[in-house]
Amino acid sequence: MAAIAQKRPDCQPTTVINNGVCIDKNGKDCSGRESQTHICYAPDPQYTQEALKANIKGLVRLTAIVGTNGCAAKIKVVGSLGYGLDESAVFALERFRFRQPAKPMSISVEFDFDPQLSSRNAVTASKCEEVADRSPSVK
Repeated sequence: MAAIAQKRPDCQPTTVINNGVCIDKNGKDCSGRESQTHICYAPDPQYTQEALKANIKGLVRLTAIVGTNGCAAKIKVVGSLGYGLDESAVFALERFRFRQPAKPMSISVEFDFDPQLSSRNAVTASKCEEVADRSPSVK
């Protein structure tokens, strides 16, 4: 995965999102401190029943642009598995939250699907853009 979920003591990724922005331990927006895109929230894509019946295992590869709102846009499937897994991967990536970059950034993401290990739970989070659009901007 090109987007990195690395821990830093001054600005750790967190699943608690405040207006779509990762907040440091002092409650301040720390998104402008890094040139890499960091993941704040990353739901697991659902492994579909169709894929389970066919015992499908492998990678779905996606590309996207992370906008200044911290949301993935222009998502494209560049490595497909079928069986509903491509759509599941796109559905999950639409709900990822990234640290807001100073300018839009290209990313590549791989989702590894395995019938023994992958989540069968439906992703219930709102789309990132829906959360970002209804939240006041952080200054």
